[in-house]
Amino acid sequence: MNNFYCCYLLQSIEKPKSFYIGSTPDPIRRLRQHNGDLKQGGAFKTSKKGFRPWKIVLIIYGFPSKISALMFEHAWQHPYQTRHISKDLKISKNKQTHYSIHNRLGNLKLLLNSNFFLKMSLKLFLFDKKIYENWCLNKACINIKDNIMINSNFQNFQDSENSQEFIKGGNYNQLKEFFKSYNDNKNFYIEKIEKIFSSLSINTKLICQICIQHLDINANLLINICYHENCESICHLKCLALFFLKTNNNNNNNNNNNNLNHKKEFKNLIPICGNCVTCGKFLLWSIIVSNSKIIKECF
Repeated sequence: MNNFYCCYLLQSIEKPKSFYIGSTPDPIRRLRQHNGDLKQGGAFKTSKKGFRPWKIVLIIYGFPSKISALMFEHAWQHPYQTRHISKDLKISKNKQTHYSIHNRLGNLKLLLNSNFFLKMSLKLFLFDKKIYENWCLNKACINIKDNIMINSNFQNFQDSENSQEFIKGGNYNQLKEFFKSYNDNKNFYIEKIEKIFSSLSINTKLICQICIQHLDINANLLINICYHENCESICHLKCLALFFLKTNNNNNNNNNNNNLNHKKEFKNLIPICGNCVTCGKFLLWSIIVSNSKIIKECF
């Protein structure tokens, strides 16, 4: 779980209409604190009589730092005060619906779409079928941008005969499966890197697929290897960033030329996403940067 930061939504198993928003680098340990399994930590609101045990029904992860995760947590807890949600978009405040799941999910979608957090290409994972159904119901009528990855894992647990027994003390097994998959993906990428470089001969020179210049893995430069399974495209991280920005800006200019009443678009200094120069498949910049750090650690 190194460099893993997330925000999470807790739901009381005893009182399903009660929720709690938090952030942590270790969801399993944090859930144990909320449920009183660990005496130190937790939160006063989740320790009230009659609310335990709690389960984590969704997490948002992919934050580049602990600070950014804390900023997201605070904004989600105080949606009517945050600058990350426009006043025109804020869901109307109503005492009866302020803490409802529809309101919480609506404000979550607004934050994910905000300019500041959108650049992080955050990922959403849902652990509860009913929460997923409410997410899809989309009562607030807010659509999510394409670069936000959404996954779920509840089918095997929710439909089993022992689902109530399984969830009795918190959904620790679901969280363990999530991190197993998370670490498996990381290990798969490390194995891919090792395979590519071990197959090179001593005199073989790596060439950047974009600038066609020598790629020195020992230099103080970050490089990228496409993370899709059957692609081994290699390039400088800087070259790929410029390629994404140029491609995206050209696409925006073409769209603007077809609209006489368009407003001037803000040009990003850092890309959000793009397509691989070799396989053409969709790539998220946040994953690319994380993978580049893994490559650097391997050498």
